[in-house]
Amino acid sequence: MKNNYDDKFDDQFRSIQGLHWLPWIGKDYLKVPPEKKLLIVGESHYVPKGDDPEDYDDDLWTRRLIGNDGKIGRFIGNTERIIFNIKNPTDENKKNFGILQHFLT
Repeated sequence: MKNNYDDKFDDQFRSIQGLHWLPWIGKDYLKVPPEKKLLIVGESHYVPKGDDPEDYDDDLWTRRLIGNDGKIGRFIGNTERIIFNIKNPTDENKKNFGILQHFLT
């Protein structure tokens, strides 16, 4: 399966002291004009309680989490809740969020 992320910044990210996992950046990030980009910092994740941190000693863990476990859907749902400031966004909210995504790409 082809990656759904852009790894062109990995060397720069790896030079940041204290950054343990590389962030996920969409595969089309560099293709989109600057005026149509939106940075959303969100949905943090951690080594699950009771798990050995060494099991997560891989700088690609965030990308695997998003790509393999489908967590991007959870991220989008949480982002919708933040944008609309409601616990359960309506279908209309979700539609409007989809329209926003369309204009940003």
